[in-house]
Amino acid sequence: MSDIERRDFLVGATTLAATLAAAESAAGQSMAAEPDYSLQSQVKGLTVPSSLTIIGTGGFGCWPALFLALSGAKEMLLIDPAMIDPLDLARAPFRPSDVGKSKVDALADVIHTFRPNVRITTQRRFALIEDTDIYFGEAIFDGTNERSLGEHLSKEAARRNMRYIQGFYGGLHAAASDGFLSNATFKRGAEVPVWVGGAILAGVLSTYGACTAASNFLFTPDDSKKSREQLDLQLTGLSDMDK
Repeated sequence: MSDIERRDFLVGATTLAATLAAAESAAGQSMAAEPDYSLQSQVKGLTVPSSLTIIGTGGFGCWPALFLALSGAKEMLLIDPAMIDPLDLARAPFRPSDVGKSKVDALADVIHTFRPNVRITTQRRFALIEDTDIYFGEAIFDGTNERSLGEHLSKEAARRNMRYIQGFYGGLHAAASDGFLSNATFKRGAEVPVWVGGAILAGVLSTYGACTAASNFLFTPDDSKKSREQLDLQLTGLSDMDK
């Protein structure tokens, strides 16, 4: 072996060894970096469902799926037949490279970025009234626009002793409910003026409702109109806060 060949061999071997060491270190850090929920466990009145179903993983359903995974949920079933288009990037945590992919698979990948140990089953299909295999876990989130399906899901979830939660948003409004709402009407996402803030808020409200006794919320711009003095007064006695 010539001096040049020997030098190239040593450089290559050294580079390979460094790469393997870095990979091993990263793997070790990944295995060690488990979420610490010790502070969350001190929140009174909070019960995070360990398993759940999300039907419709678009602008609404994607957020409680992600938030509950971050909160410690262990297993979930995601159901949605749709593929991601550019409109979804303006309301959901999908990546530009996800356009053209199925929503359920892309969402599972996003969740696994933050919580790789969550067990996720995906079904790329419509949920139907006659389906009996869509009721998984302790809670079911309804992100569909079909009134008859929503009413059925609400009743069937109650019969199975599951929490039923639906969330919706449009313009500057967002809401969440623990049952079917007869006066609510919905349109397809492409037909409604929406922004990511409303979608996230609907996801937050529904996640809050799934983990606490309070389950029905409506946020409108009028609700948020209060003076700093009014807010300061309402915060009296709330000492356990973070930012």
